[in-house]
This record gives sequence, C-alpha cells and structure tokens, in this order.
Amino acid sequence: MDYLHELMPRFYINMKRYLDSEWPELSPQLDTLIVTRRCGCEDPNCTDFSVKQTSNKYQKQKGVIHYYDTSIQEIHPTLAIQGDNYLKGFEITNDYRDGYINRCLEKRFG
Repeated sequence: MDYLHELMPRFYINMKRYLDSEWPELSPQLDTLIVTRRCGCEDPNCTDFSVKQTSNKYQKQKGVIHYYDTSIQEIHPTLAIQGDNYLKGFEITNDYRDGYINRCLEKRFG
C-alpha cells in the first residue's frame, strides 16, 4: 500500500499543517489515506490522484460530498469532504513549482 505520507511526504506535511490549523477534526484521517491511482487523463501536467481510507472508522460514510478550496504554498488543493467531516480526497489543479507531485506519481504509477 502506498500511504500518502510515504509516497508524497512533502505534500503530506503541508496538508497536515493546514488541516491541524483549519480542520483539526480531519487531520488524523490524513494518516489513513493510501494513494490508489493517478488521474487517467492525457494531460502530462495533471497532478490529480485518487485516495482511499484504510481505517474502517472513515470508510463507507454516507452523505453529500462538499468541496472546499484551500491554499497551501503554491498549490491549491480542493478538499472533498463527505457527510460529517470525513476526508474523501483532493483535487489538485497545479503542482509545486518543481513538479514534486507529478514526479512522485510518475515514480509510482508511471
């Protein structure tokens, strides 16, 4: 399994800091996320990826998914939050200036 904190430690640390300050109830969930695949579009600069919860506590939650724009350094991930504050994933429209996320995804998924 490719845990987010192992595959993309820099993104994980930045997101953890953000969640600790803005959404502390979501912060522990970050540790349970695995990266399952990268986006299948043909854009070579796409940095979207899918995640899955490994904790039974956060799996199969029901409710509407809401999206919240954030700003972390030079990237602006959108958080997908379902029901009563369950972190379901991210949409990342731009990478770090040095291409960090794309490199991490390329290394793991090709």
